[in-house]
Amino acid sequence: MRKHFLVPGMFFGSWEIISEAEPERKVYQSPQGKRWFTRRKFNCLCSCGNRGVVRMQNLIDGTSTSCGCYRQERLQEGWKKWRDSFSSAEEYRQYISLKIKKGLDVANSTVVK
Repeated sequence: MRKHFLVPGMFFGSWEIISEAEPERKVYQSPQGKRWFTRRKFNCLCSCGNRGVVRMQNLIDGTSTSCGCYRQERLQEGWKKWRDSFSSAEEYRQYISLKIKKGLDVANSTVVK
């Protein structure tokens, strides 16, 4: 098994490693008897200022790249684009009325059942 060397100051997405946290130790039953394994964890600081404890494997494989702040930013950007795609309030009301009354997915022009 390869040993990963992660040191304070390294960045993974928006996470910056501050220090190593207490590892998670688990026991599982195998045909040969009880086996122990540990999962290394790190205290991390997100670019937005939030702190979190993140498993090493999640940092390495990119499963965890932020505390969730990046996801919120992306959702807000998408909402603003969608909202601004309507030129007026009247156009938006027509869109909703078609969607509700006719059961149409207006964006794809298909019938929703």
